[in-house]
Amino acid sequence: MVRHRALISTWKLEHTSAIFDVVKEVATVVACVCFFSDKDGILELGDALFTVFSLLGFLLNIVDIYTTPNLRSKIGDPLARVEILETFIFMVAGFFFFIGCIFYWPGITGKYAIACESIGAWCFVIGSFGFVIAGAFNAFSLGIHAMELQLANREFHLAFTIQKRGIILAIIGSCFFVAGSFMYRTVFNETCAPYTSRYNARHGVLSRTDAVLGSTETYCLSTEYYGTWLYVIGALFLWAETVLNVIVSPMKARPTVDQDGAFEDAF
Repeated sequence: MVRHRALISTWKLEHTSAIFDVVKEVATVVACVCFFSDKDGILELGDALFTVFSLLGFLLNIVDIYTTPNLRSKIGDPLARVEILETFIFMVAGFFFFIGCIFYWPGITGKYAIACESIGAWCFVIGSFGFVIAGAFNAFSLGIHAMELQLANREFHLAFTIQKRGIILAIIGSCFFVAGSFMYRTVFNETCAPYTSRYNARHGVLSRTDAVLGSTETYCLSTEYYGTWLYVIGALFLWAETVLNVIVSPMKARPTVDQDGAFEDAF
């Protein structure tokens, strides 16, 4: 997930980051599709994509903060303060997704299988909530920046409009991830026996639930099946947002004339 990055000092670095985010969201869509399979190798590929790109996104946010010049002096600026908090939330959310991928790795069996999947699912839930909250801070920072640009009478309306659409897509996509993450919780599969992992829950049902649900095979399969579909839809929204960000990032580098005649970046 990407956003208006005020912390990154150069537009070239931001544009590179935006391109990385496009690749990341494509990998996320592929990973989500892999989760529909019941083959260990394909599941491991999907989990590996999630793990690698979650880690890279986490590291990118660290680089974002670490490479910001005069970071301490910028804390007093409202826009910089919101951006720093936003980047920190993105960093924490990406870390939770990375940890969740480790706990949710296919093939974990034995007495720790259910506990690992439960911890992994909750990490996904927390990480998804983090993306929603960070998206809200992104909107705050863009609003503050828009007011500054309006006061300076700069030509920014097209870029600002694209950025607003991107934030809407990012928040919608994150909400789909929150809903999908809740459906991955093991509590929804407790009527499936034996319960060993998410991809073989179809191998039996508890007879005590038959009177209420009939055959629970469909129930056992549907929770994570539809949870994965929510992931796919959310990832597509996030991918669309990254494409808009690639479009708008060069626009931010176009020089504009301020009221005093000085040339400055558009954003």
